[in-house]
Amino acid sequence: MYTLKAKDWIKNSKFPFIIGKYSINESFKYHNHEFFEFFFVSEGKFSHNLNGEERVVSKGDIVLMNPGYKHSFKPLGVEAETIQAIFTPSFLGVNTKLFKKTKGFVELIYLEPFYDEGFKIFSLSGVNELKVRSLLFEMLFEYEKKPAGFEITLKAKILELLIMLVRIYESEKNKTPEKKRLSKKAAAITESLSYIDIHFKEPLKLEDISMNKAGLTKEYYCTVFKKITGRTFTEYITHLRIEEAKRLVLNENISISDVCYVSGFNDLSHFTRTFKLLTGKNPTNYRKKYHIK
Repeated sequence: MYTLKAKDWIKNSKFPFIIGKYSINESFKYHNHEFFEFFFVSEGKFSHNLNGEERVVSKGDIVLMNPGYKHSFKPLGVEAETIQAIFTPSFLGVNTKLFKKTKGFVELIYLEPFYDEGFKIFSLSGVNELKVRSLLFEMLFEYEKKPAGFEITLKAKILELLIMLVRIYESEKNKTPEKKRLSKKAAAITESLSYIDIHFKEPLKLEDISMNKAGLTKEYYCTVFKKITGRTFTEYITHLRIEEAKRLVLNENISISDVCYVSGFNDLSHFTRTFKLLTGKNPTNYRKKYHIK
Protein backbone atom coordinates (compact mmCIF):
# COMPACT_ATOMS: atom_id res chain seq x y z
CA MET A 1 0.00 0.00 0.00
CA TYR A 2 1.22 3.52 -0.72
CA THR A 3 0.34 7.04 0.42
CA LEU A 4 -0.70 9.87 -1.91
CA LYS A 5 1.12 12.98 -0.73
CA ALA A 6 -0.69 16.31 -0.65
CA LYS A 7 2.33 18.12 -2.15
CA ASP A 8 2.28 15.80 -5.18
CA TRP A 9 -1.42 16.18 -5.91
CA ILE A 10 -2.31 19.67 -4.70
CA LYS A 11 0.17 22.07 -6.28
CA ASN A 12 -1.45 25.33 -5.15
CA SER A 13 -0.86 25.51 -1.40
CA LYS A 14 -2.80 28.80 -1.21
CA PHE A 15 -5.89 27.13 -2.65
CA PRO A 16 -5.63 23.44 -1.68
CA PHE A 17 -8.65 22.12 -3.57
CA ILE A 18 -9.06 20.05 -6.76
CA ILE A 19 -12.22 18.73 -8.43
CA GLY A 20 -12.67 16.82 -11.68
CA LYS A 21 -14.61 14.18 -13.61
CA TYR A 22 -13.04 10.73 -13.88
CA SER A 23 -13.95 7.54 -15.74
CA ILE A 24 -13.50 4.32 -13.78
CA ASN A 25 -12.11 2.12 -16.55
CA GLU A 26 -9.14 0.61 -14.73
CA SER A 27 -8.30 -0.47 -11.20
CA PHE A 28 -6.66 1.85 -8.67
CA LYS A 29 -4.47 0.06 -6.14
CA TYR A 30 -5.05 0.06 -2.39
CA HIS A 31 -3.78 3.37 -0.99
CA ASN A 32 -4.35 6.16 1.50
CA HIS A 33 -3.78 9.90 1.27
CA GLU A 34 -2.90 12.98 3.27
CA PHE A 35 -6.02 14.93 2.32
CA PHE A 36 -9.79 14.78 2.55
CA GLU A 37 -11.50 13.20 -0.43
CA PHE A 38 -15.04 12.71 -1.63
CA PHE A 39 -16.47 11.30 -4.82
CA PHE A 40 -19.95 11.23 -6.30
CA VAL A 41 -20.90 8.42 -8.70
CA SER A 42 -22.50 10.34 -11.57
CA GLU A 43 -22.91 7.34 -13.89
CA GLY A 44 -22.73 3.54 -13.66
CA LYS A 45 -21.24 1.55 -10.81
CA PHE A 46 -17.93 0.04 -9.71
CA SER A 47 -16.43 -1.98 -6.88
CA HIS A 48 -14.94 0.09 -4.06
CA ASN A 49 -12.87 -1.45 -1.27
CA LEU A 50 -13.40 0.54 1.92
CA ASN A 51 -10.80 -0.32 4.55
CA GLY A 52 -10.84 -3.97 3.51
CA GLU A 53 -14.61 -4.23 2.94
CA GLU A 54 -15.64 -4.45 -0.70
CA ARG A 55 -18.97 -3.10 -1.92
CA VAL A 56 -20.48 -1.77 -5.11
CA VAL A 57 -21.09 1.96 -5.30
CA SER A 58 -23.67 3.08 -7.84
CA LYS A 59 -25.08 6.17 -9.50
CA GLY A 60 -26.23 8.59 -6.80
CA ASP A 61 -23.79 7.43 -4.11
CA ILE A 62 -21.43 9.95 -2.53
CA VAL A 63 -18.51 8.80 -0.37
CA LEU A 64 -16.56 11.02 2.05
CA MET A 65 -13.17 9.90 3.37
CA ASN A 66 -10.69 11.30 5.85
CA PRO A 67 -6.89 11.64 5.55
CA GLY A 68 -5.17 8.32 6.15
CA TYR A 69 -8.16 6.25 5.12
CA LYS A 70 -7.40 3.17 2.97
CA HIS A 71 -9.33 2.34 -0.20
CA SER A 72 -9.13 1.05 -3.76
CA PHE A 73 -11.52 0.54 -6.65
CA LYS A 74 -11.96 -1.53 -9.78
CA PRO A 75 -14.37 -1.44 -12.75
CA LEU A 76 -17.21 -3.93 -13.14
CA GLY A 77 -17.33 -4.03 -16.93
CA VAL A 78 -19.83 -1.18 -17.23
CA GLU A 79 -19.19 2.49 -17.88
CA ALA A 80 -18.75 4.42 -14.65
CA GLU A 81 -17.95 8.05 -13.98
CA THR A 82 -17.31 10.05 -10.83
CA ILE A 83 -17.00 13.66 -9.81
CA GLN A 84 -14.15 13.63 -7.34
CA ALA A 85 -12.68 16.31 -5.09
CA ILE A 86 -9.69 16.45 -2.76
CA PHE A 87 -8.76 19.18 -0.31
CA THR A 88 -6.65 19.70 2.78
CA PRO A 89 -8.15 20.53 6.21
CA SER A 90 -6.88 24.10 5.83
CA PHE A 91 -9.14 24.64 2.81
CA LEU A 92 -12.19 25.27 5.02
CA GLY A 93 -10.23 27.82 7.05
CA VAL A 94 -12.17 29.84 9.61
CA ASN A 95 -15.46 28.42 8.34
CA THR A 96 -14.63 25.23 10.21
CA LYS A 97 -15.52 27.02 13.46
CA LEU A 98 -18.97 27.86 12.13
CA PHE A 99 -19.53 24.26 11.09
CA LYS A 100 -18.62 22.92 14.50
CA LYS A 101 -21.61 24.83 15.88
CA THR A 102 -23.99 23.31 13.33
CA LYS A 103 -26.07 20.45 14.73
CA GLY A 104 -24.88 17.16 13.27
CA PHE A 105 -21.70 18.50 11.70
CA VAL A 106 -19.33 17.23 14.37
CA GLU A 107 -20.90 13.77 14.13
CA LEU A 108 -21.01 13.74 10.34
CA ILE A 109 -17.73 15.33 9.32
CA TYR A 110 -15.45 14.88 12.32
CA LEU A 111 -16.48 12.13 14.68
CA GLU A 112 -18.49 9.44 12.94
CA PRO A 113 -17.02 9.34 9.45
CA PHE A 114 -13.51 10.63 9.99
CA TYR A 115 -12.39 9.46 13.42
CA ASP A 116 -14.60 6.42 13.90
CA GLU A 117 -15.55 4.66 10.67
CA GLY A 118 -13.10 6.61 8.52
CA PHE A 119 -15.70 7.26 5.87
CA LYS A 120 -19.36 8.09 5.27
CA ILE A 121 -21.52 6.89 2.39
CA PHE A 122 -24.79 8.48 1.28
CA SER A 123 -27.01 6.78 -1.28
CA LEU A 124 -28.89 9.72 -2.75
CA SER A 125 -32.02 9.66 -4.87
CA GLY A 126 -34.77 11.97 -6.04
CA VAL A 127 -34.48 15.64 -5.11
CA ASN A 128 -31.38 15.12 -2.94
CA GLU A 129 -29.46 13.52 -5.80
CA LEU A 130 -30.49 16.26 -8.23
CA LYS A 131 -29.41 18.99 -5.79
CA VAL A 132 -26.02 17.40 -5.15
CA ARG A 133 -25.44 16.65 -8.84
CA SER A 134 -26.31 20.23 -9.82
CA LEU A 135 -24.08 21.68 -7.12
CA LEU A 136 -21.12 19.53 -8.17
CA PHE A 137 -21.47 20.53 -11.83
CA GLU A 138 -21.49 24.17 -10.74
CA MET A 139 -18.28 23.50 -8.82
CA LEU A 140 -16.73 21.86 -11.88
CA PHE A 141 -17.57 24.91 -13.97
CA GLU A 142 -16.01 27.30 -11.44
CA TYR A 143 -12.86 25.20 -11.10
CA GLU A 144 -12.33 24.63 -14.84
CA LYS A 145 -13.29 28.08 -16.18
CA LYS A 146 -11.95 30.08 -13.21
CA PRO A 147 -14.14 33.18 -13.58
CA ALA A 148 -13.50 36.16 -11.30
CA GLY A 149 -14.00 35.19 -7.66
CA PHE A 150 -14.00 31.44 -8.34
CA GLU A 151 -12.00 30.68 -5.17
CA ILE A 152 -14.63 32.25 -2.90
CA THR A 153 -17.45 30.65 -4.89
CA LEU A 154 -15.90 27.18 -4.61
CA LYS A 155 -15.44 27.54 -0.86
CA ALA A 156 -19.06 28.61 -0.55
CA LYS A 157 -20.25 25.67 -2.63
CA ILE A 158 -18.22 23.05 -0.75
CA LEU A 159 -19.69 24.41 2.48
CA GLU A 160 -23.16 24.31 0.92
CA LEU A 161 -22.59 20.68 -0.05
CA LEU A 162 -21.47 19.75 3.46
CA ILE A 163 -24.48 21.51 5.01
CA MET A 164 -26.75 19.64 2.60
CA LEU A 165 -25.23 16.32 3.70
CA VAL A 166 -25.52 17.32 7.37
CA ARG A 167 -29.25 17.90 6.85
CA ILE A 168 -29.68 14.56 5.11
CA TYR A 169 -27.76 12.92 7.95
CA GLU A 170 -29.97 14.60 10.56
CA SER A 171 -33.18 13.61 8.77
CA GLU A 172 -32.01 9.99 8.70
CA LYS A 173 -31.23 10.09 12.43
CA ASN A 174 -34.64 11.52 13.29
CA LYS A 175 -36.76 8.92 11.53
CA THR A 176 -39.52 7.25 13.53
CA PRO A 177 -38.83 3.72 14.84
CA GLU A 178 -41.05 2.29 12.09
CA LYS A 179 -39.20 4.22 9.38
CA LYS A 180 -35.89 3.15 10.90
CA ARG A 181 -36.97 -0.49 10.73
CA LEU A 182 -37.94 -0.05 7.09
CA SER A 183 -34.65 1.73 6.39
CA LYS A 184 -32.73 -1.16 7.93
CA LYS A 185 -34.57 -3.63 5.71
CA ALA A 186 -33.91 -1.50 2.63
CA ALA A 187 -30.25 -1.18 3.63
CA ALA A 188 -30.03 -4.95 4.10
CA ILE A 189 -31.41 -5.55 0.62
CA THR A 190 -29.05 -2.93 -0.82
CA GLU A 191 -26.13 -4.71 0.83
CA SER A 192 -27.27 -8.02 -0.64
CA LEU A 193 -27.44 -6.39 -4.09
CA SER A 194 -23.87 -5.19 -3.66
CA TYR A 195 -22.86 -8.75 -2.82
CA ILE A 196 -24.69 -10.11 -5.90
CA ASP A 197 -23.11 -7.46 -8.15
CA ILE A 198 -19.66 -8.69 -7.10
CA HIS A 199 -20.31 -12.45 -6.87
CA PHE A 200 -22.83 -12.99 -9.71
CA LYS A 201 -20.48 -15.41 -11.49
CA GLU A 202 -20.64 -17.77 -8.52
CA PRO A 203 -23.53 -20.15 -7.68
CA LEU A 204 -26.04 -18.01 -5.75
CA LYS A 205 -29.11 -19.37 -3.99
CA LEU A 206 -32.10 -17.21 -3.14
CA GLU A 207 -32.46 -18.76 0.32
CA ASP A 208 -28.83 -18.06 1.22
CA ILE A 209 -28.89 -14.46 0.02
CA SER A 210 -32.25 -13.56 1.60
CA MET A 211 -31.46 -15.09 4.99
CA ASN A 212 -27.68 -14.80 5.32
CA LYS A 213 -27.04 -11.52 3.50
CA ALA A 214 -30.27 -9.62 4.14
CA GLY A 215 -31.70 -11.39 7.19
CA LEU A 216 -35.18 -11.49 5.63
CA THR A 217 -37.65 -14.22 4.75
CA LYS A 218 -37.48 -15.42 1.16
CA GLU A 219 -41.02 -14.21 0.40
CA TYR A 220 -40.51 -10.69 1.76
CA TYR A 221 -37.07 -10.42 0.15
CA CYS A 222 -38.46 -11.39 -3.28
CA THR A 223 -41.25 -8.81 -3.05
CA VAL A 224 -38.96 -5.91 -2.14
CA PHE A 225 -36.18 -7.10 -4.45
CA LYS A 226 -38.44 -6.81 -7.49
CA LYS A 227 -39.70 -3.38 -6.41
CA ILE A 228 -36.11 -2.12 -6.18
CA THR A 229 -34.62 -3.76 -9.28
CA GLY A 230 -37.65 -4.30 -11.52
CA ARG A 231 -36.53 -7.92 -11.90
CA THR A 232 -36.89 -11.18 -10.03
CA PHE A 233 -33.84 -12.58 -8.22
CA THR A 234 -33.13 -15.01 -11.07
CA GLU A 235 -33.71 -12.40 -13.78
CA TYR A 236 -31.34 -9.97 -12.08
CA ILE A 237 -28.48 -12.48 -11.86
CA THR A 238 -29.11 -13.67 -15.42
CA HIS A 239 -28.96 -10.07 -16.65
CA LEU A 240 -25.58 -9.53 -14.93
CA ARG A 241 -24.20 -12.76 -16.39
CA ILE A 242 -25.36 -11.94 -19.92
CA GLU A 243 -23.85 -8.44 -19.68
CA GLU A 244 -20.56 -10.05 -18.68
CA ALA A 245 -20.90 -12.61 -21.49
CA LYS A 246 -21.52 -9.82 -24.04
CA ARG A 247 -18.25 -8.25 -22.98
CA LEU A 248 -16.28 -11.50 -23.04
CA VAL A 249 -17.70 -12.81 -26.31
CA LEU A 250 -16.13 -9.92 -28.24
CA ASN A 251 -12.70 -11.35 -27.41
CA GLU A 252 -12.00 -13.90 -30.15
CA ASN A 253 -9.30 -15.50 -28.01
CA ILE A 254 -11.98 -16.79 -25.62
CA SER A 255 -14.07 -19.73 -26.81
CA ILE A 256 -17.87 -19.55 -26.57
CA SER A 257 -17.73 -22.44 -24.13
CA ASP A 258 -15.33 -20.53 -21.87
CA VAL A 259 -17.50 -17.41 -22.11
CA CYS A 260 -20.40 -19.50 -20.86
CA TYR A 261 -18.65 -20.82 -17.76
CA VAL A 262 -16.60 -17.73 -16.93
CA SER A 263 -19.71 -15.53 -16.93
CA GLY A 264 -21.45 -17.81 -14.42
CA PHE A 265 -23.52 -20.26 -16.48
CA ASN A 266 -23.01 -23.99 -16.00
CA ASP A 267 -24.75 -25.33 -19.12
CA LEU A 268 -23.74 -24.33 -22.65
CA SER A 269 -27.14 -25.03 -24.24
CA HIS A 270 -28.96 -23.00 -21.59
CA PHE A 271 -26.43 -20.19 -21.98
CA THR A 272 -26.87 -20.08 -25.76
CA ARG A 273 -30.68 -19.99 -25.51
CA THR A 274 -30.63 -17.29 -22.83
CA PHE A 275 -28.07 -15.20 -24.70
CA LYS A 276 -30.18 -15.25 -27.87
CA LEU A 277 -33.37 -14.51 -25.93
CA LEU A 278 -31.87 -11.38 -24.34
CA THR A 279 -29.71 -10.10 -27.21
CA GLY A 280 -31.55 -11.35 -30.29
CA LYS A 281 -28.49 -13.28 -31.50
CA ASN A 282 -26.64 -16.40 -30.47
CA PRO A 283 -23.11 -15.83 -29.09
CA THR A 284 -21.35 -16.69 -32.35
CA ASN A 285 -23.43 -14.31 -34.47
CA TYR A 286 -23.18 -11.61 -31.80
CA ARG A 287 -19.38 -11.90 -31.96
CA LYS A 288 -19.39 -11.69 -35.77
CA LYS A 289 -21.52 -8.56 -35.78
CA TYR A 290 -19.97 -6.57 -32.94
CA HIS A 291 -16.34 -7.71 -32.82
CA ILE A 292 -14.01 -4.81 -33.59
CA LYS A 293 -11.15 -5.93 -35.82
